[in-house]
Amino acid sequence: MAALTEPDPGLGLASLSLLGSSSSHVTPQSSCAANSSACWPHMFLVGAQKSATTSLFDLFHRNGAACGASYLPDQGMFKPRHQFFSPKEVHLFDAPPDEFAEVVREPARYTRLYRRSACNALRQMDATPYLHTWSAPLRMVQLIPPHWLPETRFLAILREPLSRDLSWYNHRLTEPSWEFCAPSPHGTGVGHGPTYAAETKCGIARFETCLDAGRAAAKSEGRPNATSSSAGKRSARLRNLYLKCMESGLKPGAIAAGVYGMHYHRWTHFIPRSQMMFLEFDSMMADVETHISAAVSFFGLPSLAGRNTTKAKKLRMTNDHRTSYKLNKVECSTASELTRTFRPWNDMLYALLADRSQAPPMEPPFPRFTVRVPCTNVKQKLPSPLAESTNETGSTDASRPWRVELLL
Repeated sequence: MAALTEPDPGLGLASLSLLGSSSSHVTPQSSCAANSSACWPHMFLVGAQKSATTSLFDLFHRNGAACGASYLPDQGMFKPRHQFFSPKEVHLFDAPPDEFAEVVREPARYTRLYRRSACNALRQMDATPYLHTWSAPLRMVQLIPPHWLPETRFLAILREPLSRDLSWYNHRLTEPSWEFCAPSPHGTGVGHGPTYAAETKCGIARFETCLDAGRAAAKSEGRPNATSSSAGKRSARLRNLYLKCMESGLKPGAIAAGVYGMHYHRWTHFIPRSQMMFLEFDSMMADVETHISAAVSFFGLPSLAGRNTTKAKKLRMTNDHRTSYKLNKVECSTASELTRTFRPWNDMLYALLADRSQAPPMEPPFPRFTVRVPCTNVKQKLPSPLAESTNETGSTDASRPWRVELLL
């Protein structure tokens, strides 16, 4: 994921010192080679994409609580050949198989990015949004040393799927290197792309085609389709459909990034639930202090003594760029289709999160998602950066990142 240019609400740079602290449950030095020239991260902020992960990483990094990757050329360090790379996002665990294999053969290519000499905080974080990458948790178990994996912590912020999907659509309009599912009648470039309705229709069709492969496989194995009234059986069958979809070699497409119930199941299959914390995006934005305090405690970060201790009173969201192609409203029929698509996977997620027996004790309650994207019956015009005015589904505000500032 490249530098954010469309709503990824920020968290500001308020003090962490009063947001809670705990004694570290890890010894940072134990993650490093003897000479501290190569360290394993102990914090992974795995997503979801377009859910304020950049803002949270910046909050920790700029307050001296954590460090990201520090790349030096010609030093035998990993850098993806065809993906975005930054101190926040390394993109190792979603790299092509040949690039990942190189690091399996020489893990120091990854750990050299996290050198003690480049990190006064002594704690390292990889904040690549790996959540929707099917292979990522398996690769982590394969690569991270067995003695260090139990000390590693994973945080996921889950944003209501329709809102997240719309944000990702707007993001791709601002950065033409990202592909759309539907064709773009006006070609490629900043501000050019299909309508959101067309993109959603194509995305759902691609997702369903992949699930159809799962249904065919289930039928050949004598398994019934996921229509049982039993929630447990339905969830199990949905998981099997998705598994068969992935085994088919088909790609489920961008819609699958919001299928959080499956991602939860996949990650907790490899990573103990006690090492994973899940935050709900809108709840976090409504109560930043409580949620950041939980993250600080979960990661075992030390108190930041001497920082500004004034408490934040409220949030202010600003967006100061103007474009004619950013979409704020979606067609109501499109919203309905997306809601129907995500509903069974959301229900799966709620059921899984309801079991808190192994959840980190500081994890805040996770409410059901509320769809906050307004809809309209007005058809969206094709996006264009040259438009003199915007239609009802567009906006004259902004494709720059949302900045959520803590007002003191």
